[in-house]
Amino acid sequence: MIFLKDLLILKFKAQSRTTMEEYIGYFMLKRNGEIKYKVLQYPTSFSSYVNFNLNEPFKIFQKDLNDSILKVTRNSPEFKSTNSNLNRYIGKKLVRDPSFGMKLISAHKSGETMVVKDFIKDFFEEWVSDLNVEISSEELYYSELSKQFSKYSTPEDIMSMLQRSDLNDLSEAYPIVDPIRGKPITSFDIGSRIYFTVLKFSNEESKKKILEAFPQNFNENGENVHPLVGTIVSKELTNGSQDFILIKLECEGVLFKSVVYSGLNVMWENVQVPKIKDEEEFTPIFSKSEKDELTELLKEKEKLKISDVLIAMFLVVGIVLAIVVGVYFFLMK
Repeated sequence: MIFLKDLLILKFKAQSRTTMEEYIGYFMLKRNGEIKYKVLQYPTSFSSYVNFNLNEPFKIFQKDLNDSILKVTRNSPEFKSTNSNLNRYIGKKLVRDPSFGMKLISAHKSGETMVVKDFIKDFFEEWVSDLNVEISSEELYYSELSKQFSKYSTPEDIMSMLQRSDLNDLSEAYPIVDPIRGKPITSFDIGSRIYFTVLKFSNEESKKKILEAFPQNFNENGENVHPLVGTIVSKELTNGSQDFILIKLECEGVLFKSVVYSGLNVMWENVQVPKIKDEEEFTPIFSKSEKDELTELLKEKEKLKISDVLIAMFLVVGIVLAIVVGVYFFLMK
């Protein structure tokens, strides 16, 4: 049985063999093939602005990519326009090929790294030809993604608010991040119910209450691996800033605290998070028939490559023969 976590993130870097330009970005995919993306095109002369590791955790990669986009577009108005056009191209391409997400997921789950690269290369074929593609993949549960955001997206001075005397006895949590279908945390009012993940319990009594109520949401190490649902009982701006919001959540009589970036997209209760039962019954995304189809696709690609080589050889032979014939007639005159 093949399992997929809640999200697959394919990070990629590519260089055109025909132009002096490079690309870096990601496709974030849900199990059903829904996609969120961000891609930057830049000249190779700007490589010093765009120098980061594909294997970094997604949140770090995303932050570095956002910073690079700002640097490139700020220093090159031409590439600001180019990237706007590139994003329009990607949007239209996804409309024309709605199965693109599922094809990436299927190839990834079958371990077909070269096929994933080929799918990405083919996706951009009408924009840029002959790309050399590098990829790195990261599978995450929503809880794991949310923990990355809690760790890497909140400055230390803001986090220090959680040490306030009136908050000391509260357990620590973080709302479930949903970059694809989520709503900004600012749109949730007091009394709203939202998904969250536990970061740290303040005491054993609180931990016991939650674990007894939701034993299947925690692993054998006591880590919260599947989202819980809580009610917002208070909201306030942090130190008068509009950028971060301090919220308190209640679940099974236990109070949790969290500091959240105000622009963060949070999963809301009407968007059902995958349950453990769904994972147990999750059928392979890549069935035998789909594998056969993918194998045929690969064979077709190889045939195309071979045919291209043969055509090129015939063209070269034809040109050489034409030159020989031309020289022969020229000398005979």
